[in-house]
Amino acid sequence: MSARQPEPLLAEWQALGLPFATRPQLVRALPGGRTNRSYLIDAAGERFVLRMDACAGTALGIDRQREHRIVAAAAAAGLAPALVHADAARGYMLMTYAQGEHAHIKNLSTARREALLATVAEIAKLDVEVPASDYSQLVALLREDCDFD
Repeated sequence: MSARQPEPLLAEWQALGLPFATRPQLVRALPGGRTNRSYLIDAAGERFVLRMDACAGTALGIDRQREHRIVAAAAAAGLAPALVHADAARGYMLMTYAQGEHAHIKNLSTARREALLATVAEIAKLDVEVPASDYSQLVALLREDCDFD
């Protein structure tokens, strides 16, 4: 699915079965992302992140269903925000919003870097049944096929 704006998807919130009592509203785009675009969404005072595919992920070998299983497992273990809804075919994932900052690893203090590495180690221990992937082969394709801002 190509990059697109979130408003048409948000307008379909009822047909998509999103768990909101009222139409979700776009608050703002969130920074970062090479194969996705993320948006802060408000629905009746609750905040969520809508993550949408920004390029042809299947052409790059990105398995969104696999990714959704991993995110759900990480959330269940308390290591990631809760996965609220996901649709690999339509190219989006909706998660609860966790307040934080967008930081570069070089700018992290030693303590924050160690905490981040400990969280990554916990994620690596998750028992999720998914086929193995070698993402190192996809780097050249990412550079060619995705629009990096």
